[in-house]
Amino acid sequence: MKRRARNADFEDQTHISNEHVRVFARRRVSGTVERRVPLVFSFAAVSLILTLALGVVLGREIERSVNERGLEMLRQTTQSAIALTVNTIVTGLSFGTEGVPTTTQQKLAQADLISSASRVLVSNSDVVAVEAVLADGTIIGGAGAPPVGVTIPRDERFRAALAGVLQIRTLDMNAHSATGIEPSLLGRFGDLLVLEQGVRIKPGGPILAVVVSYAPLGPTRRQAAADSRSIILILAAGLLVLWLAVFRLVVRASRALRREASRNAHQATHDALTALPNRVLLRDRTKQAVLASRRSGTYVALILIGLNRFRELNDTLGHPLGDVLLKQIGPRLQEHLRDSDTVGRLGGDEFAVILADLRSPETALTVAEKLNVAIQQSFVLDGVTVDVDSSAGIATSPDHGETFDELLQHADIAMDVAKREKLATVNYTAELDTYSADQLTLLADLRQAVEQPGQIVVFYQPQAELATGKVSGVEALVRWQHPQNGLISPDDFIPLAEHTGIIRPLTWLILRAALTQNRQWAQAGLLLRVSVNVSPRCLLEPEFADNVSRLLAEIGVPPERLEVELTETAIMNDPDHARDVLHDLAGRGIRLSIDDFGTGYSSMAYLKMLPVHELKIDRAFIENMDSDANDAAIVQYSLDLARNLKVTVVAEGVATQAVWQLLAELGCPTAQGYYLSRPMPADNLVQWIAHHQTTVAASTTPVTRAATTST
Repeated sequence: MKRRARNADFEDQTHISNEHVRVFARRRVSGTVERRVPLVFSFAAVSLILTLALGVVLGREIERSVNERGLEMLRQTTQSAIALTVNTIVTGLSFGTEGVPTTTQQKLAQADLISSASRVLVSNSDVVAVEAVLADGTIIGGAGAPPVGVTIPRDERFRAALAGVLQIRTLDMNAHSATGIEPSLLGRFGDLLVLEQGVRIKPGGPILAVVVSYAPLGPTRRQAAADSRSIILILAAGLLVLWLAVFRLVVRASRALRREASRNAHQATHDALTALPNRVLLRDRTKQAVLASRRSGTYVALILIGLNRFRELNDTLGHPLGDVLLKQIGPRLQEHLRDSDTVGRLGGDEFAVILADLRSPETALTVAEKLNVAIQQSFVLDGVTVDVDSSAGIATSPDHGETFDELLQHADIAMDVAKREKLATVNYTAELDTYSADQLTLLADLRQAVEQPGQIVVFYQPQAELATGKVSGVEALVRWQHPQNGLISPDDFIPLAEHTGIIRPLTWLILRAALTQNRQWAQAGLLLRVSVNVSPRCLLEPEFADNVSRLLAEIGVPPERLEVELTETAIMNDPDHARDVLHDLAGRGIRLSIDDFGTGYSSMAYLKMLPVHELKIDRAFIENMDSDANDAAIVQYSLDLARNLKVTVVAEGVATQAVWQLLAELGCPTAQGYYLSRPMPADNLVQWIAHHQTTVAASTTPVTRAATTST
């Protein structure tokens, strides 16, 4: 209710949340809402099915193996038991001629002896019945009530047993060819294991009879089934424990990956210090808001807010309290906004606010004024009450552009005017923009070039000692390889970058490229110092020195191989802050150079207090010093000043041999310019230095050594 009261001017509007629009559009698929099954559940289902399938296959294999093993054991024990009674049965078969009793008394005695031996076999083994069958199929005795005197058919198995081959078979309940004792045994015991073994009366003699033994399969199969169940239960328990362990690991890994992905996604779209949306997320939400506004006929506004004199506060209270202040800005601004609006941080002390679904562009001005008033309310930082104010620039869509970059560009111009004119809020108008349409197009292209690798390239111009011709370092010079306009000079786009704030990411892009190239040269055995020009805006960043050190450590370049170039103007705009930053950089081992020396009307008394290692005399005094006595005098003065300050000197813009020789005579230590070499790509520099060193080694006049190597 409080928030609605503070935003009464918005209550009559139809709100469309950018976040809701984006999420709904992403999930809407062919008229239905997409529902996604979590990956971990999919894995659980698939892995469980595979585990169960594996368990079933293994269980069946175990059951089959155990059953076969049980049958084999039954066969072996039965066969062993028969072997123990064969001799007795042989004795019974020995009555009469060729085992056939001749008298009734002999037949009775034979049957009695065979039956007695068979009963011993039955009582001492798994065998439940025995039949002794003559070669003609007549049953002559046994155990288990065999039908003595009955003749059974002589099938193929029986004939094989008579031939001396042990026959083993199973007889089930569905057997239709059962004869002799078999039907009654099947009825009593179920399936049977049947062994048919031929018996000889004397070794080497003919087989006169076959001993048929019967063992029930039921107990063996039941035992095998019980054993199989025990093994399968143990296996199932093991597979379940294994699956649970793997699933637990997968769940933990999945949660860790989701947390890491969430952190990475948040870091990619949010500012590290304030946790507010960064440029990436602001661009996306602006796009969604503009798309929604086209459908509804409303407006979208971008308000760019910059804190005034934030650097002074940082210098007074220290960077930690400055960071605390920056963290409090976002929540305070959000108190005066709707849920559909977005507050983000662009960097430094600049914040952006995206207002969606506005009925009138004038509403943005009202909101901006409220936000400025909110910032003017006192902040309490670690017990210290601090007052700050701000300036805001406003650009609205579709009047001032329909992309984030266009709106930001125009809001930046409006904010610069507000700061310059000491105003709280300025609405962008075309009259504020001093750039032509072509320059605006170029500026939009430059924003994309900085964010997309490949267009911004770095050339390198060598610096050589005048006395020896030795190359001591290189200066990194930016070029823009425009996809349509070709190679663009820095004079055509650096002022645009300085005016709009693109110079910050552009400077860091150049620094990273130059240091990466320096490391590659060092790995190839070429140790050079690389000089990089730094924008005044970067110098004013509170974390500039820390960020430079982190970049050096990340790439692996010693700080002494980096030289930061700053103009006199950049230093004298805020000399106290510049002095602190330069001392911080120098304390970290980074070399410092004053570029374009002589053009900034700097205070010599102040200059001597700075930890500067080098002065670069501007080309304006170098180019004509051989024909202009005033220029030569200024150069001589600069050289004398540098000697007194105990710093080295680099002469820029040396284009002729005459100037090169004059500088050498005046004692200038180092020079660079077209006479030595034009700026060149990194790949060409290695070959150029090798050629240059060869030429210098062959020359006999130090001051003219470079003449033959100029390109």
